[in-house]
Amino acid sequence: AQTWLNAGVDGFRVSDADSVPHEFLKLYRQAFKQANSSAVLLGEVWNSDPKKLAPFFQDEFDALFDVPLYYKLAGNADRNGGGLLNGRGTPTDLDTALNAATLYTPTAELVRFAGYHNTNRAASLVGQNAARERMAALLILTLPGTPLIYYGDEIGMPGSLGSGALAEEYRRAPMDWTQSGKGTGVATWFKDVAQVNKPNDDVSVEEQQNVKGSLWSFYKMLIAQRKEHAALRGNSFQTVANPCRTCYAYLRWDANDFYLIAINFSDQTQSVTLDLAKTPRNVSGPGEDLVRGGTVSMPSNGRLTLTMEARDARILHWGK
Repeated sequence: AQTWLNAGVDGFRVSDADSVPHEFLKLYRQAFKQANSSAVLLGEVWNSDPKKLAPFFQDEFDALFDVPLYYKLAGNADRNGGGLLNGRGTPTDLDTALNAATLYTPTAELVRFAGYHNTNRAASLVGQNAARERMAALLILTLPGTPLIYYGDEIGMPGSLGSGALAEEYRRAPMDWTQSGKGTGVATWFKDVAQVNKPNDDVSVEEQQNVKGSLWSFYKMLIAQRKEHAALRGNSFQTVANPCRTCYAYLRWDANDFYLIAINFSDQTQSVTLDLAKTPRNVSGPGEDLVRGGTVSMPSNGRLTLTMEARDARILHWGK
């Protein structure tokens, strides 16, 4: 590790960290930080119980993958159709996973993800439903923590666990860059076997880049918001009570910006009234609707009613 740190590498991911004794991980961290105190140690502990993750933040890792939250979103890493992203369970399941952070040290960093090289891809998880793919993106990029985007998720590449010796590779197919699936720099390993990347399927960077309404453009908008506004990078977070059993809403804010994120996990349109009269920051006037365009006005009494279409994912922004 010291060789790579001396060469300028600024962090390491430790796979299967729960197979390594805690005593060793503590010694490893000491040596690691002595070589570069600002380098990051990211641990992979594949366990859905937050209590099992907590010890790994005790003088071992700076950050861990938020596997408990992933299981609330996806249900299962190897089977599709489950979890909140498919409307299974209740939105309050998110509270359970997010509140688990209180078990960790104050400096603990959680990496949030909806897909990973050891899981079925987000697109396959939700049956390539574009609206539900947007839900996944919105959650990962607007919740507190560090977002992880598995390559290809930003264009909706599918991929599920296969069979045989190469079972895992079915969800690790090469990035689909071009409409034809061919071209300079386009990898071809495993592509024909996986049958993931097909020509003219609207799932490629070339077919989605700079196309209004594409999943790629949605990701780009969210990344730009996160990059430009510290409110989405900090730790501010508060849920908003609402009468809709299939909806989830929360706030992110700082002195300059205020965001309302709302999601309807169901297949039915819902009318949701959110009481924002006592928010952490005074908000009034029109807010920018970053998904639909236009503005949404905050009523003087602070009770905002939104019509949430089936599988809707909304982000509203008020500036200073």
